[in-house]
Parts: sequence; C-alpha cells; structure tokens
Amino acid sequence: MEGCTHTPTLSAINTDKAGNRDVPVLADVRHEWEFVKPGIEQILAASSTLTYRVEDVYAACVHNEAHLWTSRDGFVVTTTELDTYTGEKTFLFWIAWASQRGSALSVAHRKFFEDVARETGHTKVEVRTAVPEVAEFLKNSNWQLSENVFVRDLY
Repeated sequence: MEGCTHTPTLSAINTDKAGNRDVPVLADVRHEWEFVKPGIEQILAASSTLTYRVEDVYAACVHNEAHLWTSRDGFVVTTTELDTYTGEKTFLFWIAWASQRGSALSVAHRKFFEDVARETGHTKVEVRTAVPEVAEFLKNSNWQLSENVFVRDLY
C-alpha cells in the first residue's frame, strides 16, 4: 500500500446510474466483512509474495485509504497512487475477487471504473497481477505493460 493517498469523496458518485444491480457499489467494509474476508484469505493463500494481511485491507478501507466496491458476484478494492514527480493520480485495482474465478469482474466493469477514476481526478488506471492468465488477458485487451518487477530475498 505504499504510495496510497486519500481519494476525493466517492460517496457523491452515483454508482448505479441505470438502476442495474450488477454495477459495483461503493460499500462499507464494516457491513461487508463477512463477504469480503474469505475472498481476501483465498487470495493471500494463493500467493506467497503478498505481504499484507486481511486486517490491513479492513483498516485501509475503514480509514478511507482504500475503497471497497461490491457486486453480486465479487468485490474490488481500489486505492490511489500519487506520482511524486508529476502529481498524477493512478486509480489502482489493489485486490479483485470473484465468486467464479476467471469471470474478470474488473474488466467487465471497465467503463464503470474508468468513469469513477476520471470523476475523481485520476489520469490512469492500473492493475498489478502475478496471475499469468490475467496478465495475458490484459495484454490482449489494449493494456500497456508498464514494467516488470523482479524480487530476490536476501536471506
């Protein structure tokens, strides 16, 4: 969560302009924790490189450092990263979980999230993943690969 900054008020955004129940809704993690916690635990169990804990996600959302978006099929947690040099804000998909793996909820709601990002002053949208299938999908969906990060433990 390094580089995470507070996003302007999202509560003013009408998250369901067409009355569609499938549109993600900005949610209160305190009310959705029973739904969200098992998904985060599943994500953490599948990756040995993630360093946050389930409690970190809860705290970030409660303190408005991250935002929880829910739909009937899953959830997304987003944050804002501020470029130190340009001041540009990036809308980061920090965590994404779907009840049916491979349903690409973030991608299915791409326009919705891009609209939210624009309305809150972001200039970019970013996804980070260690899942090869997600990376391949993004490459084939007009996303640009910005960088590869390699890590080596020193102990």
